Amino acid sequence: MEIRAALGELSPEDRKPAEAQFLCAVDEGSPLGVMGPIHKVMLKGQGSRCSSAARGA
Repeated sequence: MEIRAALGELSPEDRKPAEAQFLCAVDEGSPLGVMGPIHKVMLKGQGSRCSSAARGA
């Protein structure tokens, strides 16, 4: 999935933090959206984002 397309599927409220985060919270070497749609996740008690393929990792 293209990064812009994945970001475009997010609401404006979710898009801004995802753009600031840039890298997947689970697979830290991958930009958000390259492995699928972006999802919110909780890591260490904080909201973060990851790509769908990384959620199963």
